[in-house]
Amino acid sequence: ETPEACVVMDPWAMTPAESAQYDGYFAKLDTVHSGFLSGGQAASLLSKSGLPKEVLSKIWGMSDMDKDGQLSLVEFRIAMHLAMRVARGTALPESLPPVLAPDGGDDPAPEMGVPASATPAAPLGVARNAPLDPSMFSEAEEPAPLA
Repeated sequence: ETPEACVVMDPWAMTPAESAQYDGYFAKLDTVHSGFLSGGQAASLLSKSGLPKEVLSKIWGMSDMDKDGQLSLVEFRIAMHLAMRVARGTALPESLPPVLAPDGGDDPAPEMGVPASATPAAPLGVARNAPLDPSMFSEAEEPAPLA
């Protein structure tokens, strides 16, 4: 038996196919092509996971790494991946799994040419550094399952 046969995949690792799927969701939500999603934009999709507001708020806290109240493409991928795994029964970790950290090495699809220094204006009516309001994750509407 070769050592390669014994390799165990990290349960939090994101496949290129998953990354591409999240990129597609991001592109549909980023209608102004700013390279960022507001809390409300991201919440509209994340709430469809059916996860409780408290869990979604923790996922947001782990994903919004620069704490600017919006998600870049890489941050959105992380949020979606955490939500999808937790919705499928994996316990939410206390902190971001190293394999999902953008500086963790093998990001299957790094942020597409958006310089780290890029600071877009906040959407109208949204404070740039406003924390995510958990009420954005509405319980009023029946969440549609994510495919």
